Amino acid sequence: MRPNIWKLQAERDIDGLIKALQYQDPDIRKRAAAALRVFGTTKAVFALERAFEEEKNPYVREHINSALTYVRHDDLLDDLIKNENVPGLVEMLNSPRASEVKRAIEALGLIGDRTATEGLVMVFRNALVPEELRLAAAEALLKLESAPAVVTLLAALRKDDWQVRRNAVTVLGQLKATWATTPIALMLNDAHAKVRKSAEYALTQMNTPLARDALQKYRRENALHQTAPLPDVVNQQFDLPATQKSTAKSEAVGQADQETATLVSAPQGLRERLREEIEARKPNDEDELSPALAAAEAALAQISPEGQLLFDENEPESPPDNKKDEPVTTDPSDSPSDSSGN
Repeated sequence: MRPNIWKLQAERDIDGLIKALQYQDPDIRKRAAAALRVFGTTKAVFALERAFEEEKNPYVREHINSALTYVRHDDLLDDLIKNENVPGLVEMLNSPRASEVKRAIEALGLIGDRTATEGLVMVFRNALVPEELRLAAAEALLKLESAPAVVTLLAALRKDDWQVRRNAVTVLGQLKATWATTPIALMLNDAHAKVRKSAEYALTQMNTPLARDALQKYRRENALHQTAPLPDVVNQQFDLPATQKSTAKSEAVGQADQETATLVSAPQGLRERLREEIEARKPNDEDELSPALAAAEAALAQISPEGQLLFDENEPESPPDNKKDEPVTTDPSDSPSDSSGN
């Protein structure tokens, strides 16, 4: 039966006009579009948008586009939010525009009307919806206090008890709750190590591009903070003057071994100053070193480029008799030689 557009418009039969948008006669479709723009409801707007995508007739497409322009879609959403029109905002959840859906979700969460729960749950459970919108729906459901059980895990991530946070992260990872990737990635910065470890595992389980990017960044930054700085240890052991502390800090970086790129040699000049400090503080009884000097000797042994002690236990206490009157000089560039003679 051929639809009567004038009658449908007079009766404000929006469903009838929407159905007329699918009628085979292009003139009927054009007139139905013109009638729907008068109402400007969200249902009419969505129907016109879908009809515009499916329409093949350029003449009808032009009229549909004109109707959509007249409706001024953005102003419609602003009015719905301003008037706290919950039914209209729930209809807006079906919009093909992600930005509008997100605004509608956030508005529904702030309004706090539980009649919006069903619409929000449908968005949250739709795997085809972008993860950003699913997360927004979960946040809104928490505000409505009508969230499904899995959504409550999102709230558990913010608890003070680290064990609750760890358990929530673990369960979300086991469920592969990709919608929670962003809040789980934030848990990589948690104050408790076990929570961070669980978050790392959860993101590994999800294995999405966003999760992989978060893991890569976390592991790269974590690797940069694994090595403790040497100058602090040196300063604590020997209490160097302020000028020497600053110099030691700049020199303590050392040079990387070109063969392994992992071994660090002792910085030039620092080793000699430490040795002089040890000699100056050596007790009368040289058989019993103080704990601090013993620790210093061990530290110097570790940073020796040849991997040997800087002090030879078999070194004679005094030079030979024939050189007893000759002054002893020390070349700062000398370094211990290894047993192989290299």
